[in-house]
Amino acid sequence: MRIIELSFTNINNLKGGPHRISFEEGHLSTAGIFAIVGPTGSGKSTILDVITLALFNQIPRFGKSISKSELTSLGSVITHHTDQASASITYEVNNARYTSTWSIAKNRNGKLKDYEMTIANGIGEYLDLKKSEVPGKNEQLIGLKYEQFLKSIILSQGEFSRFLKAKKNERGELLENLTGTSIYRKLGKAAYEKCKVLEGELKQKSDTLTLVSLLSDEEITQITLELSTAEKQKVELDNSIEQLRGLSQIKLEIQKAQEGIQVKVNEEKQLETELQRFEPELNKLAIHERLNPIREPLTLYKSAQHNVQETSKNLERYNIALTKANEQFSAAIQQMSALTQQSVTAETFNPVMLAFEKNVSKLDEELKYLISKGQDIRKDIDSKLLSYRITLQNAVSPTKATEELHSKRNLLLNQLSTASIAIDSDPTLLSESIQLIRVAIDILRQYISLSDQVSKLKEDQGILNRQLTDAEHEVKRLNPLIEKSKQLISTLQDNESNLLKRKDDALKIASLEEQRAQLVSGEPCPLCGSAEHPYSEHLEAATVDKILLEIESNKAKLSQETSECAQLNDAFIKANNTIVITKGQLAKVLEEQTRLNGLLADVTSSWTGKPFNAQSNSLELQQHYTQQLKQEEVALLALQQLKVVDQLIHSYDQLGIVSGDYKSKQQERTQIYPGKDPTAESNAIQNAFQAAKTSKDENQKAIEMESQDLVRAKQMAEEAGQAIKPKLVELGFTAIDELQAQILTPIQYQTITNNKEAFARRQTSIATELQGLRHILEVNTTLDKHPETTLLDINTELLQKKQQLDVLGNTIGSNTEKLKQDKAQRENQSELRNQITALQKELEKWSLLKLFIGDATGNSFANFAQGLTLQNLIVYTNKRLEHLTDRFLIDKPKGDGLLQVVDKYQGNILRSVSTLSGGETFLLSLALALSLSDMASKNVSLESLFIDEGFGTLDQETLDVALDTLEKLQSESQKTVGVISHVEALKERINVQIKLEKNAQGYSTLSIVG
Repeated sequence: MRIIELSFTNINNLKGGPHRISFEEGHLSTAGIFAIVGPTGSGKSTILDVITLALFNQIPRFGKSISKSELTSLGSVITHHTDQASASITYEVNNARYTSTWSIAKNRNGKLKDYEMTIANGIGEYLDLKKSEVPGKNEQLIGLKYEQFLKSIILSQGEFSRFLKAKKNERGELLENLTGTSIYRKLGKAAYEKCKVLEGELKQKSDTLTLVSLLSDEEITQITLELSTAEKQKVELDNSIEQLRGLSQIKLEIQKAQEGIQVKVNEEKQLETELQRFEPELNKLAIHERLNPIREPLTLYKSAQHNVQETSKNLERYNIALTKANEQFSAAIQQMSALTQQSVTAETFNPVMLAFEKNVSKLDEELKYLISKGQDIRKDIDSKLLSYRITLQNAVSPTKATEELHSKRNLLLNQLSTASIAIDSDPTLLSESIQLIRVAIDILRQYISLSDQVSKLKEDQGILNRQLTDAEHEVKRLNPLIEKSKQLISTLQDNESNLLKRKDDALKIASLEEQRAQLVSGEPCPLCGSAEHPYSEHLEAATVDKILLEIESNKAKLSQETSECAQLNDAFIKANNTIVITKGQLAKVLEEQTRLNGLLADVTSSWTGKPFNAQSNSLELQQHYTQQLKQEEVALLALQQLKVVDQLIHSYDQLGIVSGDYKSKQQERTQIYPGKDPTAESNAIQNAFQAAKTSKDENQKAIEMESQDLVRAKQMAEEAGQAIKPKLVELGFTAIDELQAQILTPIQYQTITNNKEAFARRQTSIATELQGLRHILEVNTTLDKHPETTLLDINTELLQKKQQLDVLGNTIGSNTEKLKQDKAQRENQSELRNQITALQKELEKWSLLKLFIGDATGNSFANFAQGLTLQNLIVYTNKRLEHLTDRFLIDKPKGDGLLQVVDKYQGNILRSVSTLSGGETFLLSLALALSLSDMASKNVSLESLFIDEGFGTLDQETLDVALDTLEKLQSESQKTVGVISHVEALKERINVQIKLEKNAQGYSTLSIVG
């Protein structure tokens, strides 16, 4: 995987954008090593954040995926006071290019919307993916998961410096964090916990099984018999109770019918009383119906009288409204006169208002133009100040800013004078001079470094020669000792064979002792037939015990001599290996000396300045050029800023003129109208004027119409009265008002009619219900076969039988429950046994896991896994060290101690890492970091690498060694290596830089220099 380009907007303190970093264009396209430099907090790590954010929606320092809620709570990633942010990376894998983009924005309410992610191929076509699928697709294309990517691409060298010097426990924690092997600790702990849980479950199930209680066969037979008897008795009781309930219902129906008949008779009497009280209402209804022939003219008369009254009230209300409209009309004219500061009449109202609005609007447009012009000048000033890093302390007014700029101009002139640079000097020529000085400083630095390395190699050559001489002497000393030891071992081995043979013979003789004791002189031997037995009395048999002691003594000597011989052989082999290794190292030292001398010759030949050598004036010359470089850089900046300062003085003069014009126009506008919106205010007055005028006209018309209506209403009332008077005598009334009092209102008429109909319905209902109740009484009296038995007697007997039924029900329920529980217990017992069998099988597997990898803390399996991981890491590291240095190899620690290194320059002795210098520690920690990258990436080709931390504590000499190592790494691996640091010497050594600078507001700017 190779990173092609980064692009981002508003990430952390890098405001604005898009900021673009291309590794195929400009200085970065040819730089094998580049530096990301800037002060603390300027945003160096932000560039690494852009990479992981665009690929995986994650940032290392947060530890989880980014969401809008996370961004809101953390208050990070998005630059403060901005509405959107984005991060984009273009990378190449397997000759194919992809661009992965992350973005987020705020809505109109200032709230964050959800983030978006996309992937486009090399021709700009977007892959059909949801945003949640983009990180996984990037992992698939690159061949690395997020955690692997961090360990492969972004190396924190400081972590490995701590890892080198950590003891066992701390080293284990660091190794887990670096390699992500904490899963093994979790697995060991999980195996222990799972086994513990299964053992607890098995014990609990076994304890529960012992508590299960079952009925005996005799108990089950007895309970079943009792249950059958009780169920038969229950059937008989149910039949008896059903009969008693039927008789009780008949008695109850008779009682209810008798009581209902008495209630209805009482209701009949109550109804008659209510009808007597209702008689006057019926009389009113009769009179009302008698007056029906004249109801229509009477209604017409009443309506005419009502119209006269209502029209009089309306006429009075319109007169009041007309007076109020006249007052509002006059008030609107006075308000417009006060607003425009002119005399206004009803006829001149609109022309005066329009002229006033036009005048104020013209002044507002002129003020807007002056504001826009001032803003443009101010924007140009701010751009120049920011671009050329000019800071003004008193820029509150153009006058003060101009004064300060004149002071700054004098200061810049003094700087040019100090550097002996003319004000009309060509900045291009000065830049070329600065570049030449930088080249000279670089050549001097290389010369000094190479000279120091040559001196060091001479010292190493002397050490190796001494080691070679010592090893050759040791070989000569060991040769005769080894030969003598081998001869002694051969003699001891022959002795052992002879002793074993003697032991066998002694054992045979011992087995014949009993037969030899029975031999009689003159009698033949049962084995050989001889009559003479010379050994039966005159020879003593050798004892087996004595021979065994001699064998053990010989074995001890043989073992000791063999061990000593092996030690001599090991020492001999080690000495020979030392000779071979030392000769190889000497050859490499000589080869390196030849290479360095060649480089020194190249450096010396490229020098065109004053002659020098490493022993005399090279350092002084370097310091002289460094001082000259600083002076000319200051002078170049002063030349650039001087031109801008003159431009700024002119811009501030223009800004002062615009500001004066603005104040004059603002004063004129305030005199005419001090408010904000003249149109809105005049429109409000105009609306009031128009509304008052309309109201006045409408009320005048209404008064005319209401006056005419009043005359007509009075005439109609007089005509209706004359039509009614002839019929008054016929109906027995003397006045129209008296006649009207007898006519019911519709509500009164309807109420009396409804009540009359209700009384009729009640009479019918009572009669019908009485007839039904008497029929029910007659039917149930016929059905009652036991008239002498009372309802109380029946209910008493019914209660007794229910109590008997309850007792039987309890007996049935209790016995049924006992049988049910026994069945459940038997099923539970069977289920428990099945569960215990399954748990025992499961526990057997987990017990084996616990035995091999489990413990309460997870240390057992974690330590085993860490041992393997550490072994692999050491193998990878030693392979990396072969390309970085030929002096050291890393070796596993002894017990719980520190890591050790094999120092090839000192006869392969083992040294603790705590004895290493800063530069040596850097080499080993860098090799560890690169090795972890190799382990994490495996077969994935990585052509981009970023190294963070580890340079801040190095002295100048060690820093030179470190940078030489990085340059060697880059030339051998062809990776693009980015180094993140704020160390000044590193900035000077690495020419191509991504430079970050903070301004006074806390934001940073990004530039690429080389």
